[in-house]
Amino acid sequence: MHKHLKEQLVPPDHINPKLSSGIGEICEVMTAKSADDRYPSMTEVIEDLKSVRRGEPPFHARQRYDQNLLEQLANTGEIVEASTMQARVQGDGNRVSMTWLIVLALLLVLSILGNIVQLAI
Repeated sequence: MHKHLKEQLVPPDHINPKLSSGIGEICEVMTAKSADDRYPSMTEVIEDLKSVRRGEPPFHARQRYDQNLLEQLANTGEIVEASTMQARVQGDGNRVSMTWLIVLALLLVLSILGNIVQLAI
């Protein structure tokens, strides 16, 4: 929990290149340090997961990115490693079913909530 609060998150798609950048964005929003930066409902999580499954970017996750940071990166010309917006796991036998993604997302949210409750006690 201390690491979650104090250290920068390594994007999941940088740890496992088989994950699409869209899944990485969804995970980053779900594990945001501030509750205000996380998804307000599971409906939005599911909508973003469905978008990524169709090869589209996660709409709700994109709305939570700091636009100033994106503009700063664009203005400085800093090179940022990024993968394509389409899922990289399509059709190669490594495709993760949507059911498992939803289950993992729910477990992640429950884990974060449990840690917050423990800190409050």
